[in-house]
Amino acid sequence: MDIGLFTRWPCRRGLSQAEAFREQFDTVRSTEELGYDNIWLGEEHFSHDLGHDLYLGSSVLTLGSAIAARTTRLRIGMAVVPIPLGHPLRLAEEAATVDLISGGRLDFGVGRSSNAQTYQRYSLPYAESRARMLEALEVIKKAWTQERFSHQGEFYTFTDICLVPKPCQKPHPPVFLAVTSPETFAVAGRAGYDIFVNPRGEPTTLREGADEYHQAWREAGHPGTGKIVARILCYVAETTGQAHAEPEEGTMALLQHQSRLTAPQEGLSEAVNRARAERSRYLANLRYEDVLRTDVIYGTPEFVTEGMQKVRGEIGVTAFMLDMNGYGSLPPEKSLTSLRLFSERVMPHFK
Repeated sequence: MDIGLFTRWPCRRGLSQAEAFREQFDTVRSTEELGYDNIWLGEEHFSHDLGHDLYLGSSVLTLGSAIAARTTRLRIGMAVVPIPLGHPLRLAEEAATVDLISGGRLDFGVGRSSNAQTYQRYSLPYAESRARMLEALEVIKKAWTQERFSHQGEFYTFTDICLVPKPCQKPHPPVFLAVTSPETFAVAGRAGYDIFVNPRGEPTTLREGADEYHQAWREAGHPGTGKIVARILCYVAETTGQAHAEPEEGTMALLQHQSRLTAPQEGLSEAVNRARAERSRYLANLRYEDVLRTDVIYGTPEFVTEGMQKVRGEIGVTAFMLDMNGYGSLPPEKSLTSLRLFSERVMPHFK
């Protein structure tokens, strides 16, 4: 079972952006040294929150190239590239370049992002984001796998394109799709994409979604079963008290930040805004004791092992990405201790 670290490339309060970059590259080096399989990069734009620069990962493919040059074994995952915000041919070129620099270590995760504000600032309609994402992904796959190709779709039209470079991995790097809405599980299964899920709250919806994903995968005739990667908020310490107290401030700040991002936005349908308002209120009103019970796995190595085994059994996940410092507020020594404890005392149970 692959286990990786998820990061949005945070900038701790009080650090310059250059200092934050050095700190994050140190974390990447530790991640490889401690035996993790992946580093997953979350793309964020215009990320300024409560008076400070929050996340610096606005160009994850560029970061992927830098990580490729600093590592030898770690797989470099995008989690995710919101491809409707970019041009599919440019993204295909940049992703293929990362794959070549890394010697075939790229995992290409895509999504549309729940941050409608980013679309407004890019002057793109969020209502079109799912359709744009799926069509752009088809263009990218054609560009990677065909010597020359043409495409005529709703949003993109290309004639006799020969894209170089081609990726190192054949036929192309693994493609992962972030799924949140019920209908996207079946879309991903039919297309043969691996998927990301976020286990929060009760597992019923995700379990049903995973069943729909596998059924659509089989009906489409794809080999194997498809990979389900769960992103979990995780923190490990020697005692339960430490594991709960140390990440509390950052965890609650992260949830409040997410509440602001998922609030209703102009230009979205009434039904979408109703769902966003409900999600925003839920996040804003969460108490930390409820978060510890339903939304995170914080505890001793033994508790974290048990919690991850439960998630694996309930949803059928095949890999994990660990978000150990979601708001980026933990100092390096705390993050490294959690990384090391997980590596030494949790990871062996899943290998």
